[in-house]
Amino acid sequence: MNRRLSQSTLLVYRAMLVVVALSLVACGSGGESNDPPTVLIGIDGGEWQIIDAMIADGELPNLARIKREGAWGHLINNGMQVSPVVWTTFVTGHFARQHGILAHVFPYSEAGAKRPVTSELRQVPALWNIATHYGLRSIVLGYFVSHPPEEINGVMVSSRAASWAAGAITPEGALPLDEPRFQELRDHRYQQTLWDPYFGWDYDPAQADDPESPFQVAAATVLERHLEKRIVRDEFLRRAAQELVSEPSDLFIAYHQLPDYMSHSLWQFYVPDAYERRPSELELELFGEAVKQSYRFVDESVGDLIDAWQGEANILIVSDHGFGPASKAQMEVAGGRIKHLSGDHRSNGILMGLGPDIQPGEIKGLTIMEIAPTLAALMEIPVSGQLPGNVAVDLLRPGYFDDHPLQSVPDYSAVTVTQRQQGLNEEVQEEEMNNLRGLGYVGEGVDFDSGSSGDGYDFWQSSEALVSGNVMSEVVFFLLQGDVEAAQAVMALVHQNRPELLGRTLLLTRAKYRGLMERLPEGSIDPEPFERFIAARLPIAASAPAAEEAVE
Repeated sequence: MNRRLSQSTLLVYRAMLVVVALSLVACGSGGESNDPPTVLIGIDGGEWQIIDAMIADGELPNLARIKREGAWGHLINNGMQVSPVVWTTFVTGHFARQHGILAHVFPYSEAGAKRPVTSELRQVPALWNIATHYGLRSIVLGYFVSHPPEEINGVMVSSRAASWAAGAITPEGALPLDEPRFQELRDHRYQQTLWDPYFGWDYDPAQADDPESPFQVAAATVLERHLEKRIVRDEFLRRAAQELVSEPSDLFIAYHQLPDYMSHSLWQFYVPDAYERRPSELELELFGEAVKQSYRFVDESVGDLIDAWQGEANILIVSDHGFGPASKAQMEVAGGRIKHLSGDHRSNGILMGLGPDIQPGEIKGLTIMEIAPTLAALMEIPVSGQLPGNVAVDLLRPGYFDDHPLQSVPDYSAVTVTQRQQGLNEEVQEEEMNNLRGLGYVGEGVDFDSGSSGDGYDFWQSSEALVSGNVMSEVVFFLLQGDVEAAQAVMALVHQNRPELLGRTLLLTRAKYRGLMERLPEGSIDPEPFERFIAARLPIAASAPAAEEAVE
């Protein structure tokens, strides 16, 4: 198992450094910029199966270098594989119940019209807010659920910036959007040059409506007018990173969503033999490179950043989940063609690290909850005592804390979040809602709601699936740490607030545990706490409706 700073060790550090920590809170400044910078690169849906296979074939030179020279391992997603939930956990360190992002859409009730979640729904500060509080500068590019952008010390390019939404970048003018290298991304003819490496023909979205085109079926039923937009979006963010990487920063965050989109829609063309109905040779010719090309693109983007910092940055690369074939229930077969989705999430993501303070080698047992406190430690800002995860000691070089003593504070209550006063663009929101429908995250019958507010957030009033699924993530995390008492305390909260969900939560916990045991390398998990916890509560689960299929 991975070695971390224990709670008792943290208490010792708190006692030693309380004066320093409190003085930092009082003055709200952490001094000059850290050197080297701390970097988080997100690869949504990043999957080791693809990365390892492509490295073995001599591809992905930058990711291959990191795995060869740096740290790497399977990153355990202890909860549901719901991207906005996990990415918010990465930058807050909190469970969904605390940070308030529970799903792709809001309101969180069982039924009714919905809208995509936005940053206004987040209930706790993110790393960029905390960095601002301590006088550090952040650059945040396209991060999931970062629109509308917040006023920070630095630059925030929100998750809607590539849609050219008004007010999507703070401060205004931080990116030279009028320059040709950004304006050409809006030109249809230039966009086609970006699509060419992904598809085996000269793709044009208009082919979906052209009955004379031999590619109408491919364009209409496979790409469905949304994958090409994600290619352009990620290219926009790559260019934003190239533009801003030379600016001083203490925290630099880049995020790429393209592998997730490509894997959802086109996974069966990457592993055609995994499906009962194998794609034809023509289909493989048209789509066979798309998933791999998304990884080539990300690898080049990672290389841009490695080259820019010339080994001076501490870089962590994470994914929120992995990927594998979708089940039959998740795929529609119509007219002899597979109508997508064909790929679905798996619970083990990727973790990679490279930099002067990163310890090379394989690391096991790390969960999504340890990322935020570890990033805080690398930035030399205090770690909140309210975060359930600890700093991942094995990820850092021996002696790191001798040179950079760990600081801590009881909480981040002194940190403020300043939301930019900018109305949400309904057209952009509705476009994102359609994207979520295309990926199967939102049912076709769910209407778009442009007016819901996040005021009065109450986790326990959310739908059964969201309450039980997100509480399960807490129970699983504590059992991974061997803390049965903390897991019992979470179940006590369920009993107090939603007693009818006790059985469902336990079934989800068991399903998650079994999935992790099946997919993670041997030795990543200690089964004893899970077996003991579940066995003691099986009578509760006996009367619960089956819910295990919701985990994977």
